[in-house]
Amino acid sequence: MLRAGWQATVVAVALCAALPARAQNDSDSSEAPQSYASVVAADQPAFWWRFEEGKVEPGEIVGKVTLNVAGPRKERFPKFDDKNRGAQFAGDGARIVVKDHGEKSPLDFAAGDAITLEAWVNPTKLASGQTVYVLGKGRTGNAGVAKDNQNYALRLVGADGKAGISFLFRGTQNRAGNDEDWHRWDSEPAFAVGSGWHYVAVTYTFGQKVSLRGYIDGKVIKGKWEGYGGATDEGPVVDDDELWIGSSMGGATGSSFAGSLDEVAIYRSALSAERIAERYQAVQPKPYVTNLPIPRDCVLVEILENIPDGNSWDFIPPSPSERTSEPALGLIELPRKYNEHGVRADRSNPLVVWLTTDVELPSGEQRLLLRSRNAARLYLDGKLVIDNPFPKDRSNGHNSLHIVKSDVSASIRPVQPGDQENVVELEIAPGLHRLKLELFGGGKSKRVEFGETGLYIAPAGSDAFRLVAHGTQWQDPLTDDGWLAYESRRRGELAKINQARRQEASKEYTAYWERRHAWAREVVSADGTRSVPAAGSIDNYAAAAAKAASKQPLPLTDDWSFVRRVYVDLIGVIPTAAQA
Repeated sequence: MLRAGWQATVVAVALCAALPARAQNDSDSSEAPQSYASVVAADQPAFWWRFEEGKVEPGEIVGKVTLNVAGPRKERFPKFDDKNRGAQFAGDGARIVVKDHGEKSPLDFAAGDAITLEAWVNPTKLASGQTVYVLGKGRTGNAGVAKDNQNYALRLVGADGKAGISFLFRGTQNRAGNDEDWHRWDSEPAFAVGSGWHYVAVTYTFGQKVSLRGYIDGKVIKGKWEGYGGATDEGPVVDDDELWIGSSMGGATGSSFAGSLDEVAIYRSALSAERIAERYQAVQPKPYVTNLPIPRDCVLVEILENIPDGNSWDFIPPSPSERTSEPALGLIELPRKYNEHGVRADRSNPLVVWLTTDVELPSGEQRLLLRSRNAARLYLDGKLVIDNPFPKDRSNGHNSLHIVKSDVSASIRPVQPGDQENVVELEIAPGLHRLKLELFGGGKSKRVEFGETGLYIAPAGSDAFRLVAHGTQWQDPLTDDGWLAYESRRRGELAKINQARRQEASKEYTAYWERRHAWAREVVSADGTRSVPAAGSIDNYAAAAAKAASKQPLPLTDDWSFVRRVYVDLIGVIPTAAQA
């Protein structure tokens, strides 16, 4: 049997504040690290854009490029100082333009030339399949130069919320309309968009097709030549077109970098893996791990906000912004968040919710079924047993019709549109077990909502699934009636919880207005020249005001319009038929 003990009235769980997360260094060296600037200077870059002191040298800003924004800094990256600055690019064609000063300039690379391109990048927006420019020479759309004249380019490419690097150039022949003259190498996706600063680099010797190496955060990253002309021993097209940082293709938004850049550099040599590794040192935040005693009569709920906006579990869990409780491993919605005025406030989007509980599960062969709106992971005694994937985008109107049914059994409640389910069969040992359910909410233009999330259990060979919960009154069967009963009870409890949370959040604001009302009553009562209208005489005041203004009062509205106006004005929604 599941452990009982949850009371019908939900009570707040007394929880200790989380200890502050400490940092751990991924370097074994206790010596002060060599500065990033000194490492770069030792390798003699041909061009180096540092964005320090609010300057761009060489180059000219076009569009919305903001200088003096925070770059990689010492707290996270010890090779930098605590005031290091970068540049922010709006992503709408904003760029830095560097002129080419003629034939065989240091910006030009031809067959036999070695090149290294590097930068620190902090992208804030990158769609799946989108490729944006960190820097590139040629392909600007300028008059007087050949079309598609890409001498070289370092770019980022998006894939399901993650970013990889892309190296691109156009072959010497540059035949109009011939895709075989494109040569593009893409790495595997490596870091989540929105996860902060990352170091990227690529080295290549033109004319040596096996020479390309890509690096992310100081380490070699796997990749491959993608389609088109593939790997080649051909050199690149060379002319006197400009070099752009942050955009390309005439400033097209789709090719423009959105986010921040720093320490952009070009070398006329192929730096070694050892020299690249010297550039990256990071202090990794210690991931949050639930460090509180788990209640024995309810489910501990921890809300983790400010998660990278990518369809990925690849992030360092921060400390929870809130803790609350649930009677079951099911979630309809989170308790609401209110500001100091008692107005509903938003949490971050996306966010992650952890539900943890210790519970006595039925022993022997059991079936566990997990339903969720977004990605979800279930751990049983620390072992991952169910992994509901991130849903694919189904918003373009060209998808197959979603049939409302369950693939597990026709005798249970169908999976509702937008939700998903997975089932596993396990041997459950007798005794107490730790269950941890991780839920991903929102992200990628989705609302933070949880649908009909729930964990259910049934004996092997049976479809009699019941919600895993504390207290028999919450262990509802996975049927239409069972789910609706659970949802109804839980929404009733949430209404009380939300009312209490709103009162608590706004208690100082409420006290402030009570003081103002008391003061107003004192002023009115002390002023003998003012008359306080008797109860019910507001119509007389309105009629007198209209008469003084030589206006005729408007006719009375009908009952339905009146009650609708009252509801909309006071609580912001129209009344139901029953309320009307």
